[in-house]
Amino acid sequence: MISSCSKKEQQAAQLSMSEDVDSLVIPDFDSLPDFSCVNVENVLPLMQKLMQLHQDEVEKIADNKQLPSFENTVEALEFSGMPLDRMACIFNTLYYAETSAKLDSVAEVLLPKLKEHETGLLLNKKLFARIEKLYQAGPESYTEEQYRALEVYYKKFLRSGAALDDEQKKKLSDIEKQISFLEVQFSKNILSETNDYKLVVEDKADLAGIPQNVLDLAAADAKMAGLDGKWAFTLQKSSFVPFMQYAKNRELRRKLYEAYYSRGGANEPIVNAILNLRTEKAHLLGFDSYADFVLDGNMAANTANVYGLLDELWRYARKKALSEAKDLQKLIDEEGGGFTLQAWDWWYYAEKIRQRKYNLNEEALRSYLSLDNVRDGAFMLAKKLWGVNITEMSGVKTYNEDVVVYRVTDKDGSELGVLYTDYFPREGKRAGAWMDELTRQYKLNGENHRPVVINVANFTRPTADVPSLLNLDEAETLFHEFGHAMNSIFSQCTYPSVSGVSTPSDFVEMPSQLLENWVTEPQMLKLYAKHYKTGETIPDSLIAQVQKSKRFNRGFEMTELLAAAYLDLNVHSITEVHEEQRSIRDLENHYLKMLCMPEMISPRYGLLHFNHSFSFGYEAAYYSYVWSRVLSSSVFSKFKRSGSIFDNQTAEAYRTEILEKGNSADPMALYVNFMGTAPSVNMLIEEIR
Repeated sequence: MISSCSKKEQQAAQLSMSEDVDSLVIPDFDSLPDFSCVNVENVLPLMQKLMQLHQDEVEKIADNKQLPSFENTVEALEFSGMPLDRMACIFNTLYYAETSAKLDSVAEVLLPKLKEHETGLLLNKKLFARIEKLYQAGPESYTEEQYRALEVYYKKFLRSGAALDDEQKKKLSDIEKQISFLEVQFSKNILSETNDYKLVVEDKADLAGIPQNVLDLAAADAKMAGLDGKWAFTLQKSSFVPFMQYAKNRELRRKLYEAYYSRGGANEPIVNAILNLRTEKAHLLGFDSYADFVLDGNMAANTANVYGLLDELWRYARKKALSEAKDLQKLIDEEGGGFTLQAWDWWYYAEKIRQRKYNLNEEALRSYLSLDNVRDGAFMLAKKLWGVNITEMSGVKTYNEDVVVYRVTDKDGSELGVLYTDYFPREGKRAGAWMDELTRQYKLNGENHRPVVINVANFTRPTADVPSLLNLDEAETLFHEFGHAMNSIFSQCTYPSVSGVSTPSDFVEMPSQLLENWVTEPQMLKLYAKHYKTGETIPDSLIAQVQKSKRFNRGFEMTELLAAAYLDLNVHSITEVHEEQRSIRDLENHYLKMLCMPEMISPRYGLLHFNHSFSFGYEAAYYSYVWSRVLSSSVFSKFKRSGSIFDNQTAEAYRTEILEKGNSADPMALYVNFMGTAPSVNMLIEEIR
């Protein structure tokens, strides 16, 4: 069975969808999110009621006897179903950041139902006829933003099967429900496997080389698991990476590495099924492959363009990675290791070379990168660039005590939005980092409704004596997610469908990756990097070491990223449905062999635990991180050419010409208008060399 939820549980959940809902009170969605409105007892019937109310609104729009106009069709659709949308956002936040076995069983029923609801609306013949008539009038009949919103709806209807016949529509609806259910299963399996695994060490001699603060956290994790006096290392990056960097015990490094990269065995039938269903969906909609379907709506436009970019970068990244591998092997041989470099050795020997070559001890650097300092640094950057003020709010009810809420105001004191942060790992929380919009920005009846957004991560928890200390990669992750948040918070659009981060996936990562560039700039480090004990500003000598090592290990980092992008694109470029069960690991190895993937490097994600590709909505689009990095590298160069990385004129132009626009205009046009030229891969190639 693919589902780990019993038939009895599923039947109970299904029944709850059809309970009498008339007596249910709809929460107040005009204030900050009320997470208490999601509980396993009432969430299904409440969502059923909200779906029915939305259905009624849409049918009224479709049945309107008046001739279709932008106002009575597109605008009416834009502002329909808003309580449902907000309730779904609240539920998704809990599902990814604060789930439980009971909530997972609810999600197995609810998420496919929501997909079925959305698909049903987009297959409404009368509604599509109105949209199509408006679209045929051409862009000259509307404002730029109106036409963009209309175009988004028109293409969304087409891509959802509005032009199919009734039999094809039913088949597509069934496919969508199945995919939604399987994606829930995939994510649940990875979460369970990640949470269940612990590398338990009893002999402290086996922990030689590991810094004391990492040991303290491992001891705390062991104690929480009832293993007093031992050390427990998990598959969370905040535990996994330090162990791989510092543990001298090669055999234990191998064990933890193999546990991390072998996750997802239970997902093989799920991945097979999802790939087949996505291919069927693509064929129904007139595309050869699912990748063709996805890219048709992105900046990249087609697989040839994406493969062109990946191939060009791969040549440089692989060459650089192999050069780095030679340096690591040389160090192994110098120390009399007597073995060939393997994937579980890379972090350990790379850290040694970093310390030897650049005199940069990442643990020493962590002392200046407490979570509070890095977060405040991101806030200071927003202040210096745009005059934004971010202040903590008190008395806001959240779903967990780790969550902190901030009010964001503009330089003139006006409201810009609200930011929630949730930075620490725990059971029930998916691994990784992400941003989401709990409420989108939009304008209605003369009022500019401001967004509520959330940044989620899994940084090292503080101990009784030491605060949460980040490495440079984690500091960049915090700035990255904050960049997403500011993209949403600066939005000044009228319609929800084009506001904030509602942009193509290969453009949405540009504003987030852009902010990463400031993390290691000397002027920026001087602002936020303070020693957690003494308050001392990071010394110039350490800044110099950071600058010298900026391109260190860049070949490895880009190779593992590109390999994951290739895997994602390759499996979604399959053009045939395969009835037999394929070995996904064999398929993955086949693709890596075609790439001539260096044996001592693994892709950032393997297919069986690739949440982005099979659960997070980045299927056939993981390349977006590379595509957007091309854009962000060029944009940051514009700041540097201005003479100051804090140049207000450049920042203000970037805000008004890109961030405020959301998806209200073509992203490539916005980029070219701001930069004055088309994007070039040269800046990124220089970073790799």
